[in-house]
Amino acid sequence: MKKELLNYKITKGKIIPNFINANDPNLLEFANSLIKIGSNSIGLTKAEIDIELNSAANLFHIDDIIKKGLISIIFDRFYFESSFEGDISELRNKVFILSSQKISEIEENSYEIYKDKICKILDINKDNLENILYSDLPELNKASKFKIVEATELLNRYNIYLIKGFLFFCESIQIKIPNQNVLKSDLRYLLKQIKFYQLSSQITMNNNFIEISLDGPMSMFLNTHKYGMNLASFFPALILLSKWELTAQIELGKSSRKKGILNLNQDAALISYYKTYSSYIPEDFLLFENNFIEKSNDWKISSEFDDILFDGVNYFFPDYKFLLENKKIVYLELFHSWHKHNLKIRLVNMNKNNSILLIIGVAKNLLKDPEIKNLLDANLNIDSKVFIFRELPTVTQVLQKLSLF
Repeated sequence: MKKELLNYKITKGKIIPNFINANDPNLLEFANSLIKIGSNSIGLTKAEIDIELNSAANLFHIDDIIKKGLISIIFDRFYFESSFEGDISELRNKVFILSSQKISEIEENSYEIYKDKICKILDINKDNLENILYSDLPELNKASKFKIVEATELLNRYNIYLIKGFLFFCESIQIKIPNQNVLKSDLRYLLKQIKFYQLSSQITMNNNFIEISLDGPMSMFLNTHKYGMNLASFFPALILLSKWELTAQIELGKSSRKKGILNLNQDAALISYYKTYSSYIPEDFLLFENNFIEKSNDWKISSEFDDILFDGVNYFFPDYKFLLENKKIVYLELFHSWHKHNLKIRLVNMNKNNSILLIIGVAKNLLKDPEIKNLLDANLNIDSKVFIFRELPTVTQVLQKLSLF
């Protein structure tokens, strides 16, 4: 949800989100009207749908910020595509070239004849010329699909989108999960989501809590928006847990009136739209696993495990587990561009605690950081356990490292 749509108040330095009641009759009626428009809008342009939705909104006595927020969620459920099948920029270029060539043929009051000539050469309906030429503009793209949603779920999504919007404007997030209330399967799912969305994290444990610290988008120098989208996508996974607490320092502007602490727990009015613990594995990772199975005779690979490792200072959750026939276990942890801070910590700690059978894969773009490069060069104790990859590791790279154990 965009910053201008965030519905909240700040009291004594705390951000209080203005959640909506998903059972409110007026809101349910409004949600149903938006959903009906969405399901009947296939083939309409984005601009036309916007007019329809806002016309419906004018019939309801609901705060404008709530109306606009719900409309934005409805738009997220559309798939839009250009109405012109082909390269619009190429067509536009042809029209402009032909127009310049034939400009001298224009006579007074003969624009329509001139336009007709151009369209006949290009085999275009002249009545739709303007619409076709600019059909790649977002507002002229046409709806090809709408994902139906129940009214109650739409209202529940509003509350979640509200929090997701805040998370774009934080430097870090602290998550606390009571040790006695979490199942291993629940924790594994949550940690796998952190890995899946490539979030930069640190995990600590004590007798009472598992504490997870996540870097926020505002701490990133590159790909801030993409990281924010990943963090936002992770949030619905967190609220599937029976007990949890989240704390984040939010900065919506430079003024102190735009800054505050966001604190939430399982008692908030939040219902996740992630219905079950998903076992989805990204296609690239699945391809790596399948290739490994084909090429490795001795080592077995798994991405489904409960093991949480300790590097001497921090707990962490590796990406893969490899098992040799003689029961030897080796782990693989991958570090992507957003994991710069985590990688530095892991390299330092692993140099001190070299007992963990761990392979470390480092994305090549991280070598641009002089500190990381120096750490890799200096830490000869772990050099044999590290390899560099571009986007994903290759099976050959991993097998070479496994052969050292």
